[in-house]
Amino acid sequence: MTWPLAEHTVSRQLVRTLLNRQFPELASLPLRRAGEGFDNVQWRLGNELVVRLPRRGAAVVLLENELRWLSVVTRNVHLETPAPLLEGRPDELFAWPWAIAHWVSGRPGDGVALATRSRNVERFVTFLRDLHQPAPSLAPQNPLRGGPLASRDAAFHDRIHVLGGDQGAWRKLWRWSTTAPPEPRAVWLHGDLHPGNLIFRHDQLVGVIDFGDLCAGDPATDLAMLALLAPFRATIIAFELYGASDDQRRRAIGWASLLSAMFLTLGHEGHQRYRRLGELGRVNVAKWGALAGFEVA
Repeated sequence: MTWPLAEHTVSRQLVRTLLNRQFPELASLPLRRAGEGFDNVQWRLGNELVVRLPRRGAAVVLLENELRWLSVVTRNVHLETPAPLLEGRPDELFAWPWAIAHWVSGRPGDGVALATRSRNVERFVTFLRDLHQPAPSLAPQNPLRGGPLASRDAAFHDRIHVLGGDQGAWRKLWRWSTTAPPEPRAVWLHGDLHPGNLIFRHDQLVGVIDFGDLCAGDPATDLAMLALLAPFRATIIAFELYGASDDQRRRAIGWASLLSAMFLTLGHEGHQRYRRLGELGRVNVAKWGALAGFEVA
């Protein structure tokens, strides 16, 4: 897995011009760059708002899903979210939709001490229980999240190949996870709940950001993110608080295996914060499998 190249340069001048054209009442607010991810560039607008613009074509449908569904999905969520407030229209200057949303202030969780993240697993689980409500038939589907584990088989083995070495035990654990019975109903998922998308203030989890992978699917996809969040003991407490079934835990092991391998490969490219998440995930995956009765032999 490699970090995708930007297909559009989103400069301060571009954002300022778009604001002047479409939302002149906001155009005089201070504007400062807030970061760039896989899919979007964010510019903080004043103290309370953020401008979110796609950096590549593949991200457009993801932002459209946020604009269509996020306010609906998160209306009963007790943590802060970047709910879209205004929708920017495509034009000749910027051909894709964009959004102005609520800014969730604080520190991303991948920069927060592991002990602090552990103390917040109950708040994380409360968020999952708030979010994981039955999804309607019109809810977006995501080919990379929430579907059958077996559909991600090639992606898992590609990442394992990049990591090199003897990965036989990890491959066997993956195969065991993919044979778990499927989830009987689809629920709303965040889809990308790694610690970098969790926001902390004063050592407390207060918000969740980046809902670009919002979709309907298997709750084990989001439960798997516990592997990247906290040490083993805290994750087991979290599974109990959530009320996860044995089958959900087994599929979560598979999803966590895939995600851990993904973050480790990003670590090979020099993204050290992702490498650390992948290393924690791999340790937890092995312990989860042993607790569930998986044997390598």
